[in-house]
Amino acid sequence: MICRAGRRLVRSVSLVGFLFLAGPHSQASAQTMPGGVYVALSNQGHERLAERIADRLKPTAHPDRGDVEDLLRRWERATGGPASGSDWLAVARLWLRAGEALPAASALRRASEDIPSGLLHLEAARIGFLSGDDAAADRYWQSCAVADEEAALETWLDLDLLATPAEADAWDAFRRLPAGQRDDCAFLRRFWSKRASASGMPLDERIRLHYERLRFALDHYTRRGRAQEAAGSGHLNARLGRETRPVFDDRGLLFLRLGPPDETASFLGGECYEPNVSWYYRFPAGDRMYHLSPATGVDNWWLISNLAEVFRCPIGPTGAVIQDRSPMVALPPNLSQIPPAFLREIYLSRASLDPEYARIAYRFDRFDPGQNAQALQNERDLTWADGQYAVTDVPERPDVAQDIGFVVEWVEFRLPRAETTRVWLLAAISGEDLARVWRAGDVDEAELIVSALDETTGELARFSGALAPSNPDSDVVVRLPLELRPGSYSVRVIVRAGASREATEIEAERPSGGYLETSLAVRNFGGALPHLSDIAVSPDSGGSWAQVDRVALSPTPAHVTNASGRMWVYFEAYNMTPGGTYSATVNLAPENDGTPFDLEFSGTAESGGRIVTRSGLRLDLSDSPPGRYRLSLTLRDVATGRVTLPAQTWVEIRLPTSLSESVGVQP
Repeated sequence: MICRAGRRLVRSVSLVGFLFLAGPHSQASAQTMPGGVYVALSNQGHERLAERIADRLKPTAHPDRGDVEDLLRRWERATGGPASGSDWLAVARLWLRAGEALPAASALRRASEDIPSGLLHLEAARIGFLSGDDAAADRYWQSCAVADEEAALETWLDLDLLATPAEADAWDAFRRLPAGQRDDCAFLRRFWSKRASASGMPLDERIRLHYERLRFALDHYTRRGRAQEAAGSGHLNARLGRETRPVFDDRGLLFLRLGPPDETASFLGGECYEPNVSWYYRFPAGDRMYHLSPATGVDNWWLISNLAEVFRCPIGPTGAVIQDRSPMVALPPNLSQIPPAFLREIYLSRASLDPEYARIAYRFDRFDPGQNAQALQNERDLTWADGQYAVTDVPERPDVAQDIGFVVEWVEFRLPRAETTRVWLLAAISGEDLARVWRAGDVDEAELIVSALDETTGELARFSGALAPSNPDSDVVVRLPLELRPGSYSVRVIVRAGASREATEIEAERPSGGYLETSLAVRNFGGALPHLSDIAVSPDSGGSWAQVDRVALSPTPAHVTNASGRMWVYFEAYNMTPGGTYSATVNLAPENDGTPFDLEFSGTAESGGRIVTRSGLRLDLSDSPPGRYRLSLTLRDVATGRVTLPAQTWVEIRLPTSLSESVGVQP
């Protein structure tokens, strides 16, 4: 199977209907303050102190170092200070909320004797992620291994807004299982593996990234103002189907789920416009844009479906705009009644992100309410489609620009170990693109990464190989061996040149690279009947690739003949009669009109095992017409009469000038 990756696709516009999620999920409040602390302080007559601590530990609170120190002084005066393990756990959480890792770790050490181990490990992991401790992920997995109900709930609350509605449903059902039937670590591993695979990151690194984003969102995008502001609205949080009083505004939700935007745009054109910004993300299957505005006058930024919604000047009875902006003024009953000049300006401000917004803007040149209404509906459809993608899917992507093209091929062989298959990734990477990146400087290393997620078990396998500086006239061929169990996999193949962005960098340039997403069916080579491996195709004999010691070829995804019209193929046959004779037929059928022809040969299977290899099968196609051919190979075991199913691939007879030309690598 051959797949291609190239630069990003230009976003296309399609009209889709509104999509609505399932009904609300049951929500449990975050147990940010240990219940025993509140009860103990209240019973001692210090209910006001208990309320102060609880207020500082609310999800929307913003305590700083001074706030925490003030609370600890009050606590010292009232009761002599924290005493129990729960008291010190509350102190650790206060320092953690204030972003102070060292005093949080010190407080947690004093709590360790009285706190359940699952909760203790989780708090240590949270503090470790804040301080950059490499052991934080280990503490995270130690926590889930011994988690009680409180620790499990706290773990889920850390990733609740990252979950899809389907995953939230699965968690609810999972927690209702008897304790002996639950494996918290297995559930969390599947959850994180899906995201690590899609982003091309190691599993623990993806968890660390989430906690970095979570910290940034707490510091910058925590909701302010009244809780009712988001209830019953079209905000992304509400459209998740379960949260009407979110911790973050919609910037925080987008930041947690999609990461920092690639580009932003805003319009500050006068008193008639509310503050506004658009976050733009590039995806190979279509780019995404989100319009946000604090339309209520409070510094909470919510997703809006039309840019026109930020218009805030009243319209008089004659249709004239009254230049007196007020956030309390009612919107016109029909946005298309806003004078075209005001609409055109703000829509043109987004044309640098998406050319479609220039087309929308120019539709406003004539004051045609019907035409304007249709343009606004088109925009609304597009905006909500992007919004649904953000909240219902796993919108992960590798952190690379789409500026290096490559193609890949998968070639599978049996391994001696049962239930394991060797899958060779053959990748041809554009030498011209790589050379351009190296010439530009600021690149110390480049690598090819394969992330394979088992769709049945949820297990994640990750493989990588280094890339060297290249000659622009010759593309780079990488041959990477993977060992996988038979089954279906979701695979990301990534080329990265340079270091990734920081987790919180807005509009930072992504490192050069490219990626593709595909499905991979890994074959099971078990059984007793004769059968064949895949076929590897090389333009020349000799090379560095060796499936077995005595075979050395240079297979590539190109499948083209060399300058003499010849190529070499490598395959393996399994379960032939040891030491017996076999006959082989190679059929080549032209892709277009033409007459198929056969090549036949015979050989002897290995006598010391049940695998036969043919290392020197040379195909001389110099007398055949140029073009693409379907190559089909079958073997017949002479002793038993059994014939393998055909192994098939395609080949091309021509004289290529470069590998880029032959494989169609796209810049």
